[in-house]
Amino acid sequence: MDGDRIEDYIERLLAALEGIRAELARLETPASPPAAPPDPDPAPMIAMLVLAVVAVLLAGAAVVIAGRALRVFAGLQADRDAGARRRDRGAFADAVRRYSETLGVEAVTGRSLARGEDAATVRSGLERRLGLDRETGTLELLQEVAASRSGLADLPRGARAAANGLAALTVEWSIDRWVADPDRWMRDHAERHRLRALAVGGREQD
Repeated sequence: MDGDRIEDYIERLLAALEGIRAELARLETPASPPAAPPDPDPAPMIAMLVLAVVAVLLAGAAVVIAGRALRVFAGLQADRDAGARRRDRGAFADAVRRYSETLGVEAVTGRSLARGEDAATVRSGLERRLGLDRETGTLELLQEVAASRSGLADLPRGARAAANGLAALTVEWSIDRWVADPDRWMRDHAERHRLRALAVGGREQD
């Protein structure tokens, strides 16, 4: 091996050793901590928060609107039901008026109406209707009308006609009030019955 080749060999060996030393030095140097991530952009987070708030507000508004719509619908349904019940009361009241008229004719003249409809027949029809759908106070109203001509047959003919006219007016007033408000009419009816019972009891004590 000549001198040039020896010198070249030594240079390559020194270069290899230098590379090994550099690699060891790199391994012995502590790794630097990773760089902190950049601060996030707040704009997307703010947009998401705004959208969430808007969604909550819209949901609340939808609930309020739906609640109002349901209340309006319930009110309309209640009005329709009340109107239907009032029409039914009106139809029943017309039948009660025919009953009152028949009672009056029979009390004054002792005969049935010319159309051959007596009070018992009319009342029987009313009682059948009561069995199907009874509104507040219907039975009491029927009883009041039946009692309105009680005792008229014992009066003179002229007095019977006058008493029957007064009874007819009283009955008509009572029927109208019942059609308008059955519950209130029923309370007044109960109060009249109570006062009448007190008056009768007072006369008996005297």
